[in-house]
Amino acid sequence: MTVTVHFVDQNWQINSRVLSTTKVEGSHTGEKIADELRGVFKTWGIEDKVTTIVNDNAANVKNAVERLKTRHQACFAPTLNLVVKDSIRRTPDVFEAKNKVKSIVTYFHHSSLANNALREAHKTSQTDYKKLKQDAETRWNSTYEMLKSYLFQHDQVTTALCLTGKPELCIAAEEVAALRVAMETLEPFYEATVELSSELHTSVSKVIPLVFLLQQCLQEDVTGLADLLKTQLNERFRNPADEPAAASEETATPPKRLSLLWSQFDAKRRQKERSSARQFTAAEIEVRRHMENPSLERDQDPLAWWKDVASSTPRLALIAKDVLGIPATSVPSERLFSKAGEVISSRRGSLKAKHVDMILFLNNIRDN
Repeated sequence: MTVTVHFVDQNWQINSRVLSTTKVEGSHTGEKIADELRGVFKTWGIEDKVTTIVNDNAANVKNAVERLKTRHQACFAPTLNLVVKDSIRRTPDVFEAKNKVKSIVTYFHHSSLANNALREAHKTSQTDYKKLKQDAETRWNSTYEMLKSYLFQHDQVTTALCLTGKPELCIAAEEVAALRVAMETLEPFYEATVELSSELHTSVSKVIPLVFLLQQCLQEDVTGLADLLKTQLNERFRNPADEPAAASEETATPPKRLSLLWSQFDAKRRQKERSSARQFTAAEIEVRRHMENPSLERDQDPLAWWKDVASSTPRLALIAKDVLGIPATSVPSERLFSKAGEVISSRRGSLKAKHVDMILFLNNIRDN
């Protein structure tokens, strides 16, 4: 079990640190995990400083954080992962074509002969060789990257398969066409996943707008995959917001790319009018002052903005520092597990759990 901590410091810089990587002995019950977390918090003296716990969707983990009676937030990434993977699985032509691509990639990953043939095919067609990417079951965006890496060099891969005596692995033209259409539908979901997985930028405040924007992206898409994605989003994210920041019934026909829809979102936000005529308390005056400030452009750093205005809205600044440090996903902990896999190799298989914890902790300090 890995525990990471995320916070905004006095200089309004977001920080991410590793606190502990421990081996949980025995059954991984909610009670056991909760006890482990209490131990980590006590060791670091932060029992009364933890404001929010970001956890995955496993039942025992959810039970553990509920036992701690601390505000908690489900990791956005696994939910989005389920939305996309379930939709792909229920779209037969896309699912079957995806599995064929996975078989091709696996073959190239295990055959130096096939890779050499692929290099020669690229050389002949005067194109750049790119290694085919393999997907991971728990990360749907790796599936997107795998399909993208294949479609980029479909012709060269087909040539290499024929040259190495594996024509049965080749994908038919109609299957390639189905994948290309699916990739257009999935591109906004990939962008959203990447954007919310960053450790260096605020992310939790983007969850509701991104869900709304993904729903907007699918409005004009009439493919079977898009219909399933719409259903999954509506089931798992009911009413993400009635009017998220800049949402409007007059919104124009939504573009397919999420980045373009963000621009539309920003334009509506800048048009939003705010006015009031009644008297305000001190706290309300701060809120009013905040709302009357010029809107921050979305590509600007909100932490740098808060650093500049904190003195004029001190109460809101404390809330902002608390909320903006919360990551939208538990990806930082998952990255630590990947690093742990690099530390515990066949040559270092006898490392004790406490030593693995020390190595990962020191590596994190070095990297930061």
